[in-house]
Amino acid sequence: MDFEKLIYVVVGAILGFSLSLAKDWFMESKKQKEKEKQFKREKLEKAFMLLTDFDLKIRNLDDILFTEGKYNSFELNMIIRFYFENIGVEYSKYLNIAMKYKDDVKNGNKSENKLQDYNNEYKIMVNLLVKESKEL
Repeated sequence: MDFEKLIYVVVGAILGFSLSLAKDWFMESKKQKEKEKQFKREKLEKAFMLLTDFDLKIRNLDDILFTEGKYNSFELNMIIRFYFENIGVEYSKYLNIAMKYKDDVKNGNKSENKLQDYNNEYKIMVNLLVKESKEL
């Protein structure tokens, strides 16, 4: 009879230990997923700020940083490429239209159609970033 109780205690200890390990693994996995979401959320916020900054520089062509070529979009490019690659194609399209608009205005070819094209692409990019934030 004592041997039977010992087996129950050992089986109970093994079961308790196994459940404790499973709980710890589950909690750690949940924490890791939350950290990843928070990291992507921060990158998304940074991308939105950089996109807004870029938009302001496109709209204000007299800005000294932009006209002297000191502004670059490398950080925004990297964030889009590494963390949100599903919007990379639209971002490239936006960047091309933005550069064409900037060059046309600098060369004196300002047109309402090109500004409208730029505004449409900017809205698409903002909507894509908002969509990404809702999916997190």
